[in-house]
Amino acid sequence: MGVSEKPSALAAGQLTLSLDGRSAICADMEVIRVEKADEPALAQVEVLEIPRCVRAFHGLNRFESLRLVRYAGEADVFEFDESLSWLAEKGSDTYAFLNRIATNLLAFRPISETLIAIVAPHMTPIQALPSYQKILKLLDDRVSPLSGLGFYRQDDSRQNAMLCNSYAQIKRLEWAFYEGFAFTEEPFDPAVSSCYLPENRLSAHEQLLYLFCMLQGHSYREFYSNVGEHGYGNIAAKTAYMEYLRPLPKWEDTVRFQKQLRLALRAGFLTWNNYRAAVSLLSSHHLTESTAIVLEYGDRHPDIRGGTDAAGDNLSFLDDELGL
Repeated sequence: MGVSEKPSALAAGQLTLSLDGRSAICADMEVIRVEKADEPALAQVEVLEIPRCVRAFHGLNRFESLRLVRYAGEADVFEFDESLSWLAEKGSDTYAFLNRIATNLLAFRPISETLIAIVAPHMTPIQALPSYQKILKLLDDRVSPLSGLGFYRQDDSRQNAMLCNSYAQIKRLEWAFYEGFAFTEEPFDPAVSSCYLPENRLSAHEQLLYLFCMLQGHSYREFYSNVGEHGYGNIAAKTAYMEYLRPLPKWEDTVRFQKQLRLALRAGFLTWNNYRAAVSLLSSHHLTESTAIVLEYGDRHPDIRGGTDAAGDNLSFLDDELGL
């Protein structure tokens, strides 16, 4: 096993890295364990493919540049339900509960800050696991001004900052699953698809807004930390989050922005259902070069354009937006 023909520090046989070092494919093993010593070899990995036979994957947070995870199986492969249940065990003891979530959700974050989406068409997403609503309610009860603990604003106390950041870590996982549901053309099992509530699903423009915010370093944790007074009912709502994200991206046709765009294309975040929205969004911000990159990508992938050939793909709306 190797990366660009160089020796790998990974445990033999557990992962195979592609030649360009940007994607990792798990071996056909039931349990995959990524150790701390493996991290240097994984520093550039953006896409992780986990086959159906894998039942447990340990070390997802060790991929510091990871953007996309694809899992073909049905198991709770990252053992989220077990982890959340364990965190909730101390729910009746405020001090013990705070200590447990601080040392586990904050010190050992379950996913890297860069992760955007988890595509798992056959796996029950985190928001539908039995322990998920329980842990959110425990956090909500602690932060509520009715709790008598005084944890109303994040800046009121160290404990409240702990709660806010812990809540954000869990919500980021939910967003990763919703993003994976949005950014895929794979058929989801009907029972799994029903776990993605219609009111929380993203339109094509919302997919792209979230994508570019994440590519430029913004995250749900930042939203929860910076938005001001923290009412969970408002913060948890998709509409509030989208309104917060809307002014954040920098729409500049720079080399850096084009690198972010190419990263998104390489990772597979442009699909038939958001291709036209991507072209419209970029062109409306007068990003001529970036729009050309997407159009060129569409020419090379006619299925992305909706299965039409170049002559049949009506992009006349660009004439006004680009002033051509």
